Amino acid sequence: SMTRRLQNFGYVESRFEEDTVLGPAGTKIRAHEFHHSRLNGDMSSAVLSIRKNEKKCWPGGLKRKNVLAAYPHLHFYANPAAPAYFVAKCREYGRQKK
Repeated sequence: SMTRRLQNFGYVESRFEEDTVLGPAGTKIRAHEFHHSRLNGDMSSAVLSIRKNEKKCWPGGLKRKNVLAAYPHLHFYANPAAPAYFVAKCREYGRQKK
């Protein structure tokens, strides 16, 4: 749903709770969030744990097949393994299609 104010504005740390196209479960990467909407409903299938500080943590990110959708704008320089993992997954997918 759309809101009048920014939601979860600021720098966060995202942790993958299951394997994604950007890394295996447990991968952590810094990010930034700013948006005027929020997800409503059941977030039990969220693939990210997003932490702003010791007290503020929330679920986020949804995955379907090879698509990962999430609010955080990931900072790949904070974890160069994430884009390398993505490229490796793309190559693997390309080999399967041949």
